[in-house]
Amino acid sequence: MPVYSTGDDAAEHIPCLMEGGKIKSWCIDDNQPNYALDTGAVNAYAIALPVAISGYDTGLTLRFKVVAASNSTTATIAVNGLAAKAIRTAAGGALSGGELVQGSVYTLTYDGTVFRMQSSVTGGANPMSALGDVTVGGAGGALARMAAQTAAVKEFMTETGTGAAGAAPAWSLIEGTDLAAIAVGTSAGSVNAYTGILAPAITAYAVGLYVFTAGAATNTGAATLTLNSLASKAIVTRDNAALVGGEIVNGSTYVLWYDGTSFRIIGGLGLIRYAAELPRYVTDTGAQNAYAGTLTPAITAYPTGLTLALTIVAATNTTAATLQLNSIATPKAIVNNLGTALAGGELVQNKTYWLVYDGTSFRILGEANPMGAAGDMAYGGTAGKPTLLSANASATKMFLQETSSVPSWGALIDADLPSTTIQHARVQMTAAQVNGMYATPLQIIAAPGANKMIQVHSFNLGLIYGSAAFASGGIPVLQYDTTVNGAGTSVGGGALLAANITAGASANTRRVAGERDTTALTGVVNKSVCLSNQTGAFTTGTGCALDVDVFYSVIATN
Repeated sequence: MPVYSTGDDAAEHIPCLMEGGKIKSWCIDDNQPNYALDTGAVNAYAIALPVAISGYDTGLTLRFKVVAASNSTTATIAVNGLAAKAIRTAAGGALSGGELVQGSVYTLTYDGTVFRMQSSVTGGANPMSALGDVTVGGAGGALARMAAQTAAVKEFMTETGTGAAGAAPAWSLIEGTDLAAIAVGTSAGSVNAYTGILAPAITAYAVGLYVFTAGAATNTGAATLTLNSLASKAIVTRDNAALVGGEIVNGSTYVLWYDGTSFRIIGGLGLIRYAAELPRYVTDTGAQNAYAGTLTPAITAYPTGLTLALTIVAATNTTAATLQLNSIATPKAIVNNLGTALAGGELVQNKTYWLVYDGTSFRILGEANPMGAAGDMAYGGTAGKPTLLSANASATKMFLQETSSVPSWGALIDADLPSTTIQHARVQMTAAQVNGMYATPLQIIAAPGANKMIQVHSFNLGLIYGSAAFASGGIPVLQYDTTVNGAGTSVGGGALLAANITAGASANTRRVAGERDTTALTGVVNKSVCLSNQTGAFTTGTGCALDVDVFYSVIATN
């Protein structure tokens, strides 16, 4: 599965997949329990999230409180017993000591290789000292702090040295040139080509943080930013992926990190890896098997992880299907969750489906109502490993099972069940079938196979009355095999009466079958169970039907 980011809206719609009883880490967001206390040791921290994760996914964000001593050098963290990963600064630099303070709470984000520090909350009721000092980073850190001067004027200071062993770090006022790394500006320009002016002006891009407010239209694809008439630089996601549309919204403010090559969005709406990963709703405007729709804001390419809810307006698909968004040149195939092409009937008219783009196709994650009109429910599709519940032509529910390591499906046969399993068969007979069963017995249960017999435990005949009762006929017989005129070997269960069928009102007749003498198996081994009747054929029965329910086991006879 690809990695999908989540936001507040996404958390309400995207199903969080489970793996081995553990939640996928990309499901962790502000609505999930992603805070834990450290249980490790100094420089080797460890936490256990309340809902265990199955692995580290890029973008995983968590918070933890340092219980062990403050770090004295580089540090690692292990989550839920997984392999330990290095903790680095926001810029990716190695820790040197003092960055993780005992009693403080830190936010870490996994970038695919290491956890990067995003923020910290110093322990104690008042994280500011009596003079109002705020420290970000700590001894040996490269970040700035704001200190209170004797004149109570707040000024930015920068660390200039670590000082002697055990001594406090040395600090000095930040010079004007140092401000490039925390520059603030506004943006204008045009859609996808933003411009801005920083004051004081800069003459070159310095690695560091920049804050700007988008003053042009929302981007529709890849975008650039030009500051103070310098060369244009690409704006990318925090993972250094090109923008695809909708990440930069007109009027919104963003925190960018210039990494020496591009501006990475690390704050604002663009903090989401792809804005397109937020679930969006699309109403189909295409045709049967060739569905289409429009996303707002528009996209110019299909980003991996794009998630959307699609309502089918055109007719239900009859074969493989495609989806085209925003008139992008190449429609993409819609496949089931396992990546298998659709065969027909999977996309039902007027139903809404969750789809995610995996880089090649749109996979169906699920639908708003997974049960069809007949109550069938599929898990996995035609090539899936889980069980599939389906309705066969006779309206009997059947379980299907995977029959080979390369997924294929076959009916779950009696041989797959223990002999103690009680099975159920139901057939609803039409009036024509009731009238014809004297000459043509109706099969209720198929023959079980060589050296096996069907042991009937009980059965029930349920008359559904219509407008005219059945007439004539004779004693109904639930029998082995297809011998006509009700002359087959009875399954037992006491006498049935023709009146059970010719009644003038709906009624049920239940019988418990008797035990058979297993020393006389002639006529019952590998024989089907059928319903017939004696004496003569029934007639009439206008609008009537007969429900036949049989509870049975299949047992070996050798």
